[in-house]
Amino acid sequence: DPSTAFHLFALYKHHPHLSVRGLHLHIGSQISSPKPYTDAIPVALNLIDALAAQGIAIRSLNLGGGFGVDYGHSPSGAAIEPIDAFARAIVPLLRDRVNSGLRILLEPGRSIMATAGLLLTRAQFLKQGRSKRFIICDAGMHSLLRPALYSAYHFIWPVQPRGGEIPTSPVPAQPFASLSPADVVGPLCESSDFLALDRPLPAIQQGDLLAVFNAGAYGMSMSSTHNDHPKPAEVLVDADHTTLIRPRGEYIDLVRSELTCLSNTPGPLRSNGLTP
Repeated sequence: DPSTAFHLFALYKHHPHLSVRGLHLHIGSQISSPKPYTDAIPVALNLIDALAAQGIAIRSLNLGGGFGVDYGHSPSGAAIEPIDAFARAIVPLLRDRVNSGLRILLEPGRSIMATAGLLLTRAQFLKQGRSKRFIICDAGMHSLLRPALYSAYHFIWPVQPRGGEIPTSPVPAQPFASLSPADVVGPLCESSDFLALDRPLPAIQQGDLLAVFNAGAYGMSMSSTHNDHPKPAEVLVDADHTTLIRPRGEYIDLVRSELTCLSNTPGPLRSNGLTP
């Protein structure tokens, strides 16, 4: 609300310990077209002008993030416009302000990182229920929370399809007659521990590796050690070169703080063998 923002700037204009010099927009997430930005930017610029008239100089405008990523399936059905379409719409609105000294900030993190990472998981067990099959993996909501938290779609496919089915796009419907629906689930005792539900997949056997695509954003950063599962390793791949950038978690990491606490306990506990 620009009027509320104006009031807050005016309230802190002469604050001895605070100098407010920027505006920060948050207009949404997974934005598919430039329109929300072209709607919001004039509002922000009008507010900057109104503040300048009151002697409050805004030096930076942060447009935030929200630039959409094509995960292969959108609940709204809206196609993500290319990033240059955003640039063509946004840059003309800001060019004169930038030339006058206004600093523009962007937060394009997801749009850069999402498609740059994938999660590898191994099928540990296969289970045929009364009405569906389950592929139980060593990764789950503790490794990639987005499907459980947001009902988010991530394309999943075996690393080496046994029938040679090689998809050309990450859409749910693939043109292979050999597919059958399955729930790809994790090892936790949670009904929400899944990576995909009713997903058409080719034949998968115990021990097969599955690739969960577009997991580079809000993957490891939202992972946890729920149910005492250590976090997975992270590997940077550059062409044919790999570098371990985060080692796989170990079980000792899960209890290290407790062992440290016990080592500081009074003598009777130590004498009962409760410390390492």
